[in-house]
Amino acid sequence: RVEWFAEAVETPRARCGRFERKNLETGELEGDLRTPAPLLHTIAGLPPGLTPDLFPFLEPSSSHSSLSRGFALHIPLNHIVDHLKVIEKLPHHDRLKNFTGIPKETWVFLGTEDIQNYSTLPSTDQQMTLSTYKGRKIVTTLDYCNAIKMMSPDVSMGMTGPQVNEYSSVKKIRTSADEVIQYNQKIGLEIAKAKQGGSNDSGSFWFGCVNGGPDLRQRLRCVDSVIEPFQGLNLCGLNSGESIETLREIITASLAKTTLKNVPVCATGIGSPPEVIETVRLGVDLFISNYPFQIASLGCASVFQIEAAMGDENETNALGTQINLNDRQFELQMVPVLPDCQCFCCTRHTRAYIHHLLNTHEILASVLLTLHNVYHYNKLFE
Repeated sequence: RVEWFAEAVETPRARCGRFERKNLETGELEGDLRTPAPLLHTIAGLPPGLTPDLFPFLEPSSSHSSLSRGFALHIPLNHIVDHLKVIEKLPHHDRLKNFTGIPKETWVFLGTEDIQNYSTLPSTDQQMTLSTYKGRKIVTTLDYCNAIKMMSPDVSMGMTGPQVNEYSSVKKIRTSADEVIQYNQKIGLEIAKAKQGGSNDSGSFWFGCVNGGPDLRQRLRCVDSVIEPFQGLNLCGLNSGESIETLREIITASLAKTTLKNVPVCATGIGSPPEVIETVRLGVDLFISNYPFQIASLGCASVFQIEAAMGDENETNALGTQINLNDRQFELQMVPVLPDCQCFCCTRHTRAYIHHLLNTHEILASVLLTLHNVYHYNKLFE
């Protein structure tokens, strides 16, 4: 059983919270996850370029809790839907983690939204089409709920439908919102049926989805459909071209409109440190992001100064900094990527070495940069 608690609320809405995972039979605490927290993007269940044996190096040593690794992964359904028959044959407990090789203490969030490859495939209010490794696959709300029940992730996100943005037509945005509303209603009924039947496998901790691109009116319609038994709010498809003012307006209005009180709020598409700081202040608790992997793929390392940024609400320069180690200026710099950083990369290697790996096209460069970027990103949230 998974529960979330708000622990400390700052002005105006920024807060700290905690997810707790308890054994259904004994009630014993098996793990916890502090919020705000990032939900790291994965490919087929694992972060890009990383293997499970590297997970201990992703978390700052001063973790909040000895019960968890201090980080969570977001797994898109389209990456694993082709393997459901195989997963079903595994032992009932932690099937998804056993299939992917994820350590049991790691938190797994499962949803239909793939942040690195947003779906544009046709959908209806009854079903959505996923792009998988074997082609297209149609998934209904009942199919999705059954898959969640079978895999038992720690937290489940509702269905989102195709991505819309500021360039989408008014009709397409409205249709997308209509579909998400229907998904929320149907999934909500399935969760309620499972609970009424006394089932403990009603799909773990559920977030209802809110979509509608930059159209605030359509988003607020979706917010109205996220009611109990949903336990959290997922603001999907953000940062698709809207300004920071529009982003702020969408988040503020959505949180003011929802009837769910004291629930965790997740945002998809927000990843850079300045955006994270701004939206945490507005009340967002979780972030589905591929930011650390995206800049690592470009040969860049995060070097933003966390302490400087947290001290001044208007300070964004300290947060927006990254260095491109492809640049020749780092050829002879025999210093860590970021001084005083305690990550695997910075305690063992230098900027000059990473520059050499990038210029010789060694895959190790991406691995080391990813280890540093994820570690430093987790440090920001800590």
